[in-house]
Amino acid sequence: MKTAPTLVLLLLLFCFFGGCKVDNTQKIFDTIVVSSEHHSFVYLFADQFNYFSDDEESAVFNPALAGTSNGVNANKLHGMLLFPDTFLDSTLFTTTALSFKSMFDNNGNNSFNSYPSIAEGLVNYGTSFNNWKAAIDSVQKTPAVCGIGMSKEVYGNYVNVNVKVDFYNNVNDSVSIALYVVQEEVQAIQIVNPNDTNFKYNHKKVLRFSPNGEFGENIHFLPKAGTSQHTTVTVFLPSQFNGASLEYLAVVYKMGESRPTSVLNCAALK
Repeated sequence: MKTAPTLVLLLLLFCFFGGCKVDNTQKIFDTIVVSSEHHSFVYLFADQFNYFSDDEESAVFNPALAGTSNGVNANKLHGMLLFPDTFLDSTLFTTTALSFKSMFDNNGNNSFNSYPSIAEGLVNYGTSFNNWKAAIDSVQKTPAVCGIGMSKEVYGNYVNVNVKVDFYNNVNDSVSIALYVVQEEVQAIQIVNPNDTNFKYNHKKVLRFSPNGEFGENIHFLPKAGTSQHTTVTVFLPSQFNGASLEYLAVVYKMGESRPTSVLNCAALK
């Protein structure tokens, strides 16, 4: 028969190596501060061949995100530049951009046939800039269905991005959490007018990676008010990418038939 001290020692060893171990993952999410603000998710479909893309990017999209556009609160605004085609230079193309374009093309209310085109949430406004800005303002003034908090851990070329979502209302459809990696500035070719090509054009907020899928990972239950959901997405950054120039953009979608039907909220982390 084992003595009492031996049993105590075995129990301590079991707790240390087994079921009593502290869950450090939970500790990470316990430290994340969740914002209840409703932020707006915007994006611009562009191509390098169409010089009107330069007009929208430099005159509308970039100023809105930089906080220099009248009537737009940049503190609650996040976005990315999408290149669905491979005109001139394929290095800016992503399959995610193509999936976003396909999503609009398959929706008769939002379809478009040419670039550039500017969007808020899942609504395409084409070149209707005033309507686009009004939509941004409307979203930001509407109470959010959920709040988002983020943190990250860097391990060499790997970055763990932690996303915590608190739900304030019931959601009666499936929900996904998507993470996009956006590069603050990329120098690449751009035709800026019919007779001028800029080979070192500074494209800003360029989508680079979609590490957990084009529209994210589904939450496998219908979220209820007062509940939380969290996920950690591991991002591998090739050596040519400077981590200081990247932004991590989290978007919470309401889903339907494997495609987003609305954006519930978004947040960004440098």
